[in-house]
Amino acid sequence: MTPAPTSGPGPAVPGPPRGPADPETGLARRLVALAATAVHAGLPDAAGIAVDVHRRGRPDTCLSAATAVVQPALAALAAPGGVGAAASLADRCRAGGRPGTARLSRPERLALADVGITDVGWVAAVAVPEVDTVVSAWLRRPPSDGDLEALGSARPLVLDTVRTAEDLRDHLVVPPTRLVIEQAKGVLMAHHGVGPDDAFALLRSVSQRRNVPVRDLARVVVDGRAPTRPGGAAAPQVPTG
Repeated sequence: MTPAPTSGPGPAVPGPPRGPADPETGLARRLVALAATAVHAGLPDAAGIAVDVHRRGRPDTCLSAATAVVQPALAALAAPGGVGAAASLADRCRAGGRPGTARLSRPERLALADVGITDVGWVAAVAVPEVDTVVSAWLRRPPSDGDLEALGSARPLVLDTVRTAEDLRDHLVVPPTRLVIEQAKGVLMAHHGVGPDDAFALLRSVSQRRNVPVRDLARVVVDGRAPTRPGGAAAPQVPTG
């Protein structure tokens, strides 16, 4: 990937959001990319901005995004052997909720040079703990208090954008548990000649009587595997005939 030019009057154009592309999350990811661009407008002399969203302590690459110059930088540092100050800084921000700065290590700078980025040597970062997100500015000069203040003032924008993006993504992508329940309702509707509400009521009734999660009963209906109660005892199957 060829990095975008590092000079110009305005912020870099956002590169493609990090992570595999898919139509269901494309709009949600684009929102986070636009947030990165908006943060960059407040730090126009930064090389670029990254917005790293996490879920349950792991990176959510479906939503994380970065402006154009940072895209190849992040890819280079994610390669085998790409370790150092940037990842450590992000981890400290997430763990402590405090802003921080770091100078890139020599291996990091060499990794960036391999993709044509030779003028980025520092990172400043702040956490948005409400959505487990870190916003980082990649800099060509030592960071200042003004950089951290600018990143801190962008927290409300990032918070609102990530929440909106997560809500949008969650509504567009059908969770596997909900999908199997909907499939089971369809099977019960066909076998018993009932509507969707009655089919779900049957699943819920058996779930409550037998102390078996609805999702496990739904899998029984769909693929015939026997569910178990807590502790491993087999639970009766939902009648489908």
